[in-house]
Amino acid sequence: PSSIIGNPVKSLDSNKYELSQIRKFFVSSLRFKDVGGNKSTLQKLCQYVLNSQESTLYQKYNIIPSNGLMISGPGGCGKTLVAQAISGEFNLPMTQICCPELVGNLSGETENNIRKVFQTGKTQAPCILLFGDIERMRGKRDGSSKQMQQSVIAQFASCLDGVSDLKKIPKNSPVLVIGTTSNPDQIDPALRRAGR
Repeated sequence: PSSIIGNPVKSLDSNKYELSQIRKFFVSSLRFKDVGGNKSTLQKLCQYVLNSQESTLYQKYNIIPSNGLMISGPGGCGKTLVAQAISGEFNLPMTQICCPELVGNLSGETENNIRKVFQTGKTQAPCILLFGDIERMRGKRDGSSKQMQQSVIAQFASCLDGVSDLKKIPKNSPVLVIGTTSNPDQIDPALRRAGR
């Protein structure tokens, strides 16, 4: 796609891949009217996004807002299309992150990549961070330990909680995190719990 300004590049001196740049932010030209069917689902999404953008109510009543949503369904059903329609409908810049691109070979590399994405999102707020294939954000299967996977999930959860910290996010400048998945049962329960 034309919105991508950087791809992972292979380092010449090792076999590891590095994120060369965070993908470019763009406002989608798609709208809800471009998404066929599921009118009630789109209305719920619209209500959710409107509520998430009004941080003054959350601050007034000292409520921590939910800062993300997950869209699941079989491959090709339009999960990314719906996220792009949210971007276009609310004029929110978004970036798409393919979760397997975040996974590094070295200890701590994946966690660092996750932090970079969320830091970029905070500087672009209000915006949408779209994480595709979110269930694949674990370590590499070969040789990755359960401890490494737990560290990656803990880092993602910490960053996800950080975007809802109303003291650190400017008024009415939320970062909406959307995860898409074909296998919601493979996502760690810590990321699926209410409030995230």
